[in-house]
This record gives sequence, C-alpha cells and structure tokens, in this order.
Amino acid sequence: MAKINIEQIAQALESTLVSERSQKAKEFDWRRESILTEFRTIGFHLTRQTGKTTWIIDRVVKEPKTSLVLLSSPVLEYDFKRKFEARHGEVPEELRIIAGKAYERGFKDWMRVRPIDRIYIDDSLFYFSKWRRQKTIAALFANFILSNDPIIYLVN
Repeated sequence: MAKINIEQIAQALESTLVSERSQKAKEFDWRRESILTEFRTIGFHLTRQTGKTTWIIDRVVKEPKTSLVLLSSPVLEYDFKRKFEARHGEVPEELRIIAGKAYERGFKDWMRVRPIDRIYIDDSLFYFSKWRRQKTIAALFANFILSNDPIIYLVN
C-alpha cells in the first residue's frame, strides 16, 4: 500500500482557510461559532490504518500547550496515550485530551489557562455520530479560551 503523506494534505488544506477576522468571514455571519465551523474547519477522510492518529500525535507533540484532542471514548483515549508514549515518551501534562462528550464534562481550571490553536477530533465521523457536533463546538467556547484563528481538524 502506498504511504499517504497526511501532513502534506493538512498543509494544503490549511492554506485554503479564511481568517475569522477577515471581511469575508464577517460578511458570512457574525457569530464566532459559525465562522469557525464554516471557515476554520478542515475535514479529511482516509482509509483505516493509514496513520491518522499517528499524524495527530506527531502534530500535538510539537505544540501540546495549545492543542486539544477529542476522542469518542475512554478506550480510544487509552489507545491514543499508549501510541503517544510509544512514539514520544510520556504524554505532556499540558496536552488537553477529552474522551466522550466535551459538552458534558467537568473541566479542570488548568484546561482553560492557555488559548487553543488546534483542535483535533480523531475518528470524527464516529465521534459526531455519538455526540452532537453543535453542542461540542459550543462547549469549546464555553469551556476553553480559543486563540485567534484556531483550526478544527475532523480526522477520519
């Protein structure tokens, strides 16, 4: 099987994003939730076992303080952490990882300390089939500080 360069795909998609402070975004809708959903969300679907979770791990290890990873279950959280440790050692304490419904969790104060630049939703089709997309986006605003122009990655 040919190796897929997920990083190249992500960079190509990132180059098409519209700033949430742009005139185009402001003309579309004044609500930040809508702007981020429409102009700052990247989605890509690849076949199973192509390195998507590994790509997320390799991305968040570079910027753990400004990254958030959403996973659909505690089992996937355990697997994510196990894969992270195998590649990079101990999972940094400042990396925010949430398993399950982001909108029904009790968030710890340290999770709100730094703005989030990148939100990775691993296996997002499954995640959003279990948990409502709009409630999840609203929870990000209610529970975290988001940087200017954060990017939401829907990875499948």
